[in-house]
Amino acid sequence: MAYNRGKKPSKFKKTLDKTLAIIQSIKTLQDKGGLHIDRAKREICIIREIFWDTKDDAWKTNFAYNLSVFMDVMEEKPKMLPIQIFAIDLENKAKGPYLTTFFPDRRVCMQTQ
Repeated sequence: MAYNRGKKPSKFKKTLDKTLAIIQSIKTLQDKGGLHIDRAKREICIIREIFWDTKDDAWKTNFAYNLSVFMDVMEEKPKMLPIQIFAIDLENKAKGPYLTTFFPDRRVCMQTQ
């Protein structure tokens, strides 16, 4: 008989599992070429048609926050510096037009022109 049979996972375990799932999905996106992260410049390039144009503002903010956490996950102390989000130019497979700047400390996306 299993020791854990009938026990519910703790809230910490549930949160950890969700976080690991987010990190794994971001890693998968990077491996497949749908997401490019430059930690040194604090820049992220995404496929605009899939990850930006069809989503609402709350989703965009949450997505950007998850990416900022992913960028700082290996840091001893998180930087919480703004990140720049760009579209991927699908023809050239390079950085495309600017989309927004995300401020993780305030959890807000701001597009400056």
